[in-house]
Amino acid sequence: MRLLSCGIDVHYGNSNFHFINEETKKECYRVIPTERTHISDMLGEFNENRIQYAFETGTMARFMYGVMKSNAPYSGNLHA
Repeated sequence: MRLLSCGIDVHYGNSNFHFINEETKKECYRVIPTERTHISDMLGEFNENRIQYAFETGTMARFMYGVMKSNAPYSGNLHA
């Protein structure tokens, strides 16, 4: 199972997800609507990986934490 690091810039309309494969250093960048279903669907595309997340604390932090935890099979560490 590959380890991906994901930095997230959370906004009310759209959020930016920047993935880095820790082994190959290959990067992937996504901008998607900040809605639970869109985020969960996108994370499902990475379901063969273990993902550790980092995102800023703020008004959307609790929402994002809940979405990440609901995708627990794919989630590694959460750093807010």
